Amino acid sequence: MHIIILNDDFELAGLLKKSLWVCFYAKAKSLAQEQKQITDGLDVRQFEDAQAALAYLENTAEHVDMIFAEATAVRFDGCHFIRRCYECFSGKYATLIVVADKGRQQDIEKGLAAGAHDYLLKPFAPEDLLKHIFNAWQRPEDGSGRQKKES
Repeated sequence: MHIIILNDDFELAGLLKKSLWVCFYAKAKSLAQEQKQITDGLDVRQFEDAQAALAYLENTAEHVDMIFAEATAVRFDGCHFIRRCYECFSGKYATLIVVADKGRQQDIEKGLAAGAHDYLLKPFAPEDLLKHIFNAWQRPEDGSGRQKKES
């Protein structure tokens, strides 16, 4: 699983990264109980700068499973980043999640309108993150990174 975290708060991004490893371990353990295996590992790339994250998406040949983008950051406009991802790189990622403070409904709405699939409220509990990881593994794709609409 290939994940990008865009957040200018290094400590919060580090906590999110550690939590992703815990969730990945939980998923691997769950699959092992079903006598299945995860076929690939976990690769988490952390960026504090939106331009660097966009450059990475432009230059990587790898498919990205999830992108977590901070809605409000000091160094960049997270919703602008989400919009650029949706417009330019939607075939390179499966799930884009806007990270927002509780009580900042307008940030959530702007992130979803810009192209995010879902949101994560901070402070977040590990089970909230685990829900997003499991949903991403199960999300059907139509090649654009957006979830397929049921007929």
